[in-house]
Amino acid sequence: MPVGEGDTDHLAGDEPHAAENRGDVPVIGYDVFSPPRDDPDWRD
Repeated sequence: MPVGEGDTDHLAGDEPHAAENRGDVPVIGYDVFSPPRDDPDWRD
């Protein structure tokens, strides 16, 4: 799904997903978890 500047998206917590920057400009992404996770997988 293409996204642009200012776009947002919502995914269920158990839905597999990934991101790929296909442009020439670096990307800054923010992940927001609500409610916060007690022990997220990415800390390992």
